[in-house]
Amino acid sequence: MPPGEYTIKRAYALSEGVMEITSMSGHERMAFLVDTAYLSKGPDQTELIFDRVGDQYFLSEIFEAGDSTGVELPKSRTERKLEKEGVINQMHSVNVIATRGDAGS
Repeated sequence: MPPGEYTIKRAYALSEGVMEITSMSGHERMAFLVDTAYLSKGPDQTELIFDRVGDQYFLSEIFEAGDSTGVELPKSRTERKLEKEGVINQMHSVNVIATRGDAGS
């Protein structure tokens, strides 16, 4: 998805293991599978963790402020292909301004 402002929330209507990302304009929307991920200590701010493979970024984990239990996204076909080709992989953490929505996002 292109850079921009997005809302990320669980899509409970679909399944507990599914989240949905929607652009603020509502034009971009995607559902994705997640597994449970753990940290030894919950972050002070909500964090989105991205894998950088070459010059592309792939969302890999999401942790809400103060919660050591988060979610992990499976690697996409494109990310796995780039890694197989030997492109360098790095991890980047991004702190985001986040609010909890009605659905407990």
